[in-house]
Amino acid sequence: MHYSPGAPILRSYDLVNWDIIGHSVPTLNWGNKYSLIGGQAYVKGIYASWFNYNSHDGQWYWGGCIEYSTTYVYTAPAPQGP
Repeated sequence: MHYSPGAPILRSYDLVNWDIIGHSVPTLNWGNKYSLIGGQAYVKGIYASWFNYNSHDGQWYWGGCIEYSTTYVYTAPAPQGP
C-alpha cells in the first residue's frame, strides 16, 4: 500500500535527534482508494490524531479521525506497538 504505514511514532531524548520506533496505523485498510486501486492519488487522510499513555491500565492509546467521519482508536502495551 502506497500510504502505509501511517502515523509514525517518534522518540527523542533531547528534542533534536529523533528515531522512528513504530507506526500507529500499520495498514490503511479502509478501502481500495488507500491502495491507489482505480488511480485515485489523494484521499482525505488521518486528522486530529492523538497519542497518550494510561497509567491505570498500562496501555498506550492512539486515535485519529479518518476522512472526517470515523474515529479509530488503537491500543498497545508499548509505544512501539504490540
